[in-house]
Formats: sequence, structure tokens, C-alpha cells
Amino acid sequence: MESLEEKPIVIEDLVGKAGSDILVLLDNSDKVNRATSITLVSQQLDLFHKALILQYEALAFAAEHAEQWTRAEQIVVAMACRISRQLRAACELMLYGFWAEVQVLERSIHEALTREWFYYKYPKRADKWFQQGNNIKQSEVDHALAKEEDEEDKEILKTLRDEYSRLSQHTHPNIEAIQLETWDGDSAIGRKGILAGPITRSFFPVQFHALLITALTATQMLGIVGLYEATGTWKQDTRELADSILALEPKPSL
Repeated sequence: MESLEEKPIVIEDLVGKAGSDILVLLDNSDKVNRATSITLVSQQLDLFHKALILQYEALAFAAEHAEQWTRAEQIVVAMACRISRQLRAACELMLYGFWAEVQVLERSIHEALTREWFYYKYPKRADKWFQQGNNIKQSEVDHALAKEEDEEDKEILKTLRDEYSRLSQHTHPNIEAIQLETWDGDSAIGRKGILAGPITRSFFPVQFHALLITALTATQMLGIVGLYEATGTWKQDTRELADSILALEPKPSL
């Protein structure tokens, strides 16, 4: 029998219920989801918090030199702050079971990550960014970063671009995205739209691990843009974090 925390609340479940009762039902589901998810990913959650700690250490280090920041460095730090906030928000959403909404934030994080890297590499572009209404397209950022010579950095960029493509497909309100937010396949679209949950024991650790990888990438990016001397052990701590995260990579059970 399927456990309570693995059952989503869908449109069909609302028939005959008052709006206030539905809100209580959803709130209770959220509480069950969060309690379940914390238990399922306790180790990953600890590593997620370590990634944030390393990011805060790097930002604190950067702040020590704020009076000497160039315009490009202002952008880099602003993007890093945006990323750390969105990571925290995404983590909370994930724990409550709003994994589809997390992908929207992950896409935004990707855009900030690549711009953080872009303005570090091309500081002369910073003045144009500060012009009101100026916006740089993602394709332009990717094209510029693709000129990177370092093989390790090129691999990071490829991973980022592949992930961005997947996220874009899942965050627009297209058929693929709606299918992922529907319980029981194409024929149930609308009728079984998911309003809450589920936290699926076999798959939730995989979903959370994807967010954990994003948190790791955001941390590693701060080293790429020059904040690797945040503490005497920051670089080593980041490498150890990466090893720990990769060692915990879960596999979905069928």
C-alpha cells in the first residue's frame, strides 16, 4: 500500500470540500512532506549547508575589500548574493515538495552563475551592464565563455549549458512541464494536476541531489572568480565538499 507521504493531492481530491478545508489539507500535507524529506536527505542537507557556509565565507572575504571593488567585481558579488538567496529559497521549496518550482529557481541560479563568470572574465563589459535597461542574452554569455581555454573550466561550462537546456524545457508552461506536474500521465492533465506533494521515497533523494550539485557549482564558481583565499583552508574545504557530494550520489529505485 502506498504510504501517505507518497500520495499527492490532486484536483480530483477537492470535490465536495470547502475552500478553507482544502487549505488545511494542503498545509497538513506540506508538514508531512517536510518532516519526511528532512529524514530522507539528512546527510545531503548537511552538505548543502556546508556549501552555503563556504559561500558566506567567500562573500565575507570579498566584503573586506569592498572599497577597492571594480564595477565588474560589484556585479560578481551581487550575482553571488542573488545565488545564495535563491539556493536557500529553493531548498525550502524542495523540502515541502515543490520540486517543479525549484527548477524555476535553478534556471535563474544558472543565469546568475554564468554572468558571474562572464563579468569576471570580461570586466570591460561591466559599464554597459550598469546602464539602465541593459540586458545581456544567455546565448551571448555562453558564446563568450565558450572561448575558455582551460579544459576543466570548459567541462564546467558544458555541464552548465546541458543543465540549462533541461531546466528551460521543464520551467516553461509547455506540455513536458505540465506532464511532470500531473499525476498519472497525459490523459489526466488538468483532472489530476498536483497541488501538493508528493515526497516519493525512491526518487526524492535524486531530486534533492540535483539541487545539491547546483549548490556545489555555485560554491566552486566563487573560487573561479578569485575568492579562493577566503580562508586558509577554503580551497581544500571546497574540494572535500565536492568529494563528499559526489560520493553520496543516489540512484532512483525502480
